[in-house]
Amino acid sequence: MSRAFLAAVMISALGSTLIAQTTIYVDASNPNCPGSGTRTDPFCSIQSAVFSGTSGDTVLVEPGVYSENVDFLGKDIRLIGRLGPGATVIDGAGGNAIGLTNGETQRALIRGFEIRNSNTGVCANGAAVTVTGNVFSSNTTAVRAGLSIGLDLGATIITNNTIAGCQGAISCGFASSVLVSNNLLIGNFKGSPNYRVGAGSASGRSRRGFRLP
Repeated sequence: MSRAFLAAVMISALGSTLIAQTTIYVDASNPNCPGSGTRTDPFCSIQSAVFSGTSGDTVLVEPGVYSENVDFLGKDIRLIGRLGPGATVIDGAGGNAIGLTNGETQRALIRGFEIRNSNTGVCANGAAVTVTGNVFSSNTTAVRAGLSIGLDLGATIITNNTIAGCQGAISCGFASSVLVSNNLLIGNFKGSPNYRVGAGSASGRSRRGFRLP
């Protein structure tokens, strides 16, 4: 088998990968709902974008308030608020704002949102996810990672988030691997610890991976 043939096969495979990884656009202010997900005709809802996408795609969300309960549907989507949590809000309206329950892996990403008014802001059960650069407010639990023991999904990564005014911040029950680092926790209450691990809990004003005032 010639080197030229091998190189052609590698280039073809790389090209297929690049084609598969697209950017899908979301803007709640699009007057032509539901939209088609292009830059000029974005979807009006995040869930529509996730539904149309595949693993490896980026869902890029414009500023606005999105009252949704987003399900990743088993896809390793990169969900990104374009201008960050100061501009882009997912309001769970009492449900789980974002759910990952179908074997998503560490490659799934949530970044750049304020996530509020949810039972759980990000719920990863039987899945993993990377959660970084978000603000969680007024949730019962900000992030819940669990039920992934024995699954080869990679670690759930929770880093560089602000969690404020939630009843509980981070719950890690029966998760195979969770990495928590450099999160700011402020005023999380109702007698539950700021973070919970497995069947037990650890409380107090400071813990490795957290910065508390």
